[in-house]
Amino acid sequence: MPGIPELPELVGGGGIEMPTDLSTTPDPLETDTRWIKISQQPAEDGWRGSLNGWGLKIIPTEDELAQRRETLRQEITREEEERLEAEQHAQEEAVQESRRAAREREAAAKDRTERALIQTSFEDPKNVLIANDKGGQGKTSACYCIGATAGRIRGGDVVSWDANETRGNLGFRAKKAPTARSVVDLLEEAAEDFTTVEGSKRSTLARFTRSQGDNLFSILASDESRDRQDLVDAEAFEKVHEILGRFYSLILIDTGNNHRVSHFTAALAATDQLVIPVSAGAYAAETMMDTFESLGYGDLVKNAVVLLNDSATRRGDATGIATEFEQRVRAIIPIPFDPALDSGEETDFDALQLATRAAYQEATATIAQGLADTNEIGS
Repeated sequence: MPGIPELPELVGGGGIEMPTDLSTTPDPLETDTRWIKISQQPAEDGWRGSLNGWGLKIIPTEDELAQRRETLRQEITREEEERLEAEQHAQEEAVQESRRAAREREAAAKDRTERALIQTSFEDPKNVLIANDKGGQGKTSACYCIGATAGRIRGGDVVSWDANETRGNLGFRAKKAPTARSVVDLLEEAAEDFTTVEGSKRSTLARFTRSQGDNLFSILASDESRDRQDLVDAEAFEKVHEILGRFYSLILIDTGNNHRVSHFTAALAATDQLVIPVSAGAYAAETMMDTFESLGYGDLVKNAVVLLNDSATRRGDATGIATEFEQRVRAIIPIPFDPALDSGEETDFDALQLATRAAYQEATATIAQGLADTNEIGS
């Protein structure tokens, strides 16, 4: 029809191709409200920009508009990248927070379970023997820290007894008390008092034990005299053990390094739960366990709890020792190295690292679980 140009004339004489895909995604720039304002701003480049500096309002060239388009498009791209990065970060934070909350719930549930076990009521006094024939394995630290853990959670009713036949270290590692009396003094000065109902008083026993303050447990120390090295034999052990059992439901027994002496065999016979601290090397502990089995205490060994103490000089070695005990004992609890226990000085339980206290709580709960099982068997 006349008056209507040909199609190539409408599109620039064939210089521009018609899009073949009508479903292409729109240019995000066209939907950005900033483009309308930017595209309508007067020219800033060239002679047009110069004249506009005098107050005119000449429109920009196509080249300047194209440059403005590209600048805005880059800004939109950068903003989209930042938005996606922020979304990803928020998702990662949400995942981490979810995992953190799950860990906290798991830790809280574990804490409740452990505390409930430690608070188990026992029908009869329970005896925990802490033993290893080799010195320097952490027996005394374990006896103190388990006592403090159990004492705090049970609210008392716990005593740690240094049952060395001569001089032990528990009294030195304990909180200092007004009295320096020991188990020997108890035997010599007051054992006869407990042979009568009238003489069996907690206050009498308290003259010979050392309260550990906020830890809510007591220490019965071994003889600390350098001059008087009195031996506590099997008969003396049984006498003291019977007295302690009247006033405490949980008795922790720290031992020496010789399982052949009579007081040790008496302690072994009274044991409900065996705890074996190990710091470096499993040989001494394994030999001791073999002896216990040969003496008819295989059930004690099978139900034993091994405490793997990490050391300052040989960090991580203890974990490799676990394979030596995996098939022989009920539980293996790692105890991390803690400078507060390594000094050999008076033990400040509050100064221990949180990980150390958590490990001893796990150990104490594991011990209590074994005692609870023997409680059920006995009933």
